[in-house]
Amino acid sequence: MNKSMSLLLIEDNAADCNQFKEAMSLRTDVNLIGVTNSSTKGVEMVKTHLPEGVILDVELNEGGEGSGIDFMIDLKKMSIPLKPLIFVVTNSSTNRLYNFLHNQGADLIFYKHQKNYSPDKVLDGFLTMREALYMNGSAEDAPVQTPNDLKEKVYDRIDAELDLIGIPHNLLGRKYIQEALYYLISPDYNESSDTPFNRLAKTHNIASGSISRAMETAINKAWNHTPIDELNKHYTAKIRYDRGTPSATEFVYYYYDKIKKFAAS
Repeated sequence: MNKSMSLLLIEDNAADCNQFKEAMSLRTDVNLIGVTNSSTKGVEMVKTHLPEGVILDVELNEGGEGSGIDFMIDLKKMSIPLKPLIFVVTNSSTNRLYNFLHNQGADLIFYKHQKNYSPDKVLDGFLTMREALYMNGSAEDAPVQTPNDLKEKVYDRIDAELDLIGIPHNLLGRKYIQEALYYLISPDYNESSDTPFNRLAKTHNIASGSISRAMETAINKAWNHTPIDELNKHYTAKIRYDRGTPSATEFVYYYYDKIKKFAAS
């Protein structure tokens, strides 16, 4: 596989962290996407970055938060397109712990004091098992879009669409339009009953009416300054004759319909 394997390290021991960082810095086949000593933050990083593998310390008691067991229990509850390989590294070697960890979803367990243990041995194990992640082909044949990838992709498309009709970049309404569209397209919308206007009102701690008015100011700016032929070319929905411009709701949902298929591709 040409693409380096993305790994997350959840470890509280500074010396162990440095050993893994150093080992990965000397290789091109693995990519460290983050380090944390918190099981809670580890779960969030998996959700955000979708690593292919997680190096997980069971005990996070040297200034860390939670435990590797907490992480594995929380990970089981998550619905994500790619469940990472979990390699546990531990100072304990009891059969009871090992059986429990395997039942919770650990793929391999490394005892830190075993003969020939090293970060490279752990990394080699990930590469050996990597293809097990992809049931219908290799990593290149089954790319996974992370939330950050989706956000960047959607924001780029929104920017391009708003530029076509001439909405100025310096207007607050443009920022609200971008956030509303991304919210509608993001997975969070499917788990919420909020309208994009209510969601933005909560996020920015202002009234939803203020959100709408800022959007409509930006929309009106475009309709007042962009040639009508350009507007009709890029905004094809019907506009009420008594208004002359789309409402904030009409505008946002028009572009949601226009962009959502692009985001899913």
